[in-house]
Amino acid sequence: GVSKLEPVHPRLPKRLEGKSLPKFTAAQVAKHRTSEDCWVIIDERAYDITSFIQAHPGGVGPIFNMAGKDASDVFANYHSARVYRTMLPAYMVGEVTDMVVEPHVADFRNLRQEMLREGLFKTSYLFYAKLCTW
Repeated sequence: GVSKLEPVHPRLPKRLEGKSLPKFTAAQVAKHRTSEDCWVIIDERAYDITSFIQAHPGGVGPIFNMAGKDASDVFANYHSARVYRTMLPAYMVGEVTDMVVEPHVADFRNLRQEMLREGLFKTSYLFYAKLCTW
């Protein structure tokens, strides 16, 4: 898949359209870290992914590792932009109002965005075709 180029706040789910997003603190989200109640933070939005845990293609481990935490960078590294557009909206429960981004994390995110702009994460199938001909 293609990684996202810019931070994306997916469209609001129908149940939240026309309303202001419910507000949560990171501490409130952190309380939701069990298999019966599992939330994550992605790009300052809270998502209740409890119903998706068992269906996650990467298994339950990565979800439980990030449960109740800011999973923005982990999510961006392993999911395509399509997942932001098509899957995340269904799980959105609100906005996290007190996210603090440490300077080294901001630097990493800026560097990653620059590499995406330069096309450094795009797969060249020609490269693999050349390998097969050797």
